[in-house]
Amino acid sequence: MEQQLKGHNKEIENSIIRKYITLRQKKGGCTACQAKIPEDINEGRPVSFYVIGEDFPKQSFRVMFVGKTVANGWESETSIPGSDFIDARKYSREKQFLPARTSWVPGYAFWEAIKGICQILWKDDTLDEIWRKIAITNLVKCSTSVGEDTTPPELKKNCIETMRFFENEVIESKPTHLVIFSGGDSPKFYDQYISNLSFGYKEKPVDEKNKTYRYNYLSWWHRKFVEADAVKMHMLRTYHPASCRGGPKEQQIFCNSIAEWVIQNPVESWK
Repeated sequence: MEQQLKGHNKEIENSIIRKYITLRQKKGGCTACQAKIPEDINEGRPVSFYVIGEDFPKQSFRVMFVGKTVANGWESETSIPGSDFIDARKYSREKQFLPARTSWVPGYAFWEAIKGICQILWKDDTLDEIWRKIAITNLVKCSTSVGEDTTPPELKKNCIETMRFFENEVIESKPTHLVIFSGGDSPKFYDQYISNLSFGYKEKPVDEKNKTYRYNYLSWWHRKFVEADAVKMHMLRTYHPASCRGGPKEQQIFCNSIAEWVIQNPVESWK
């Protein structure tokens, strides 16, 4: 499997996989959620991150894009040895990211928004090159539904706060910008869980919780994380791209606004 991956940073990805294995050995582990995860959805198993790009550490903007919970239909034969995680890396590139689409068709808004934002950031339409520069993952590693996000609070809390798979992905990859497509400040979304993550940094307060940017669907939450008084990472929580139902114009505003946010919020230094 590893030899077939193109544009992936093997060193960082392997460090994340080692974390998966260690975290799953924690007492209780994922068994706390098992009864709530249907076995006919990804075999009831967690699904990995999608990519840490080969050139990700070299970028001045190291952007990690984050969805809510994994979709159904990942290839079970691509298991990550020792972790019981389904390996989503190969098929996310070939079946989700690279295919050309003329619109944000249902089920693919997440991927099309990432492409649109990156094409603005790097002024490059070459998807192979973009793939090498970015990181993509999800907050929750298991799914309870084929379509709409029905993740129960117990699963969100255990996966995000207790097991901390996502937080450790961030710690290992060291992005400068997290862009989280998870919805607004409502109990049905994810704010209460990600608010308890520090990613190994201290937080610098920013008075931008639920600031409305241009349109209501871009209401977002900006957090800054510091180390030795230097801003190391910015986090933006905004709505999921699937909320953009006004056609190409609205989708372009969505992409432009997030790209502008990344550019206007550089880190002070990074390693």
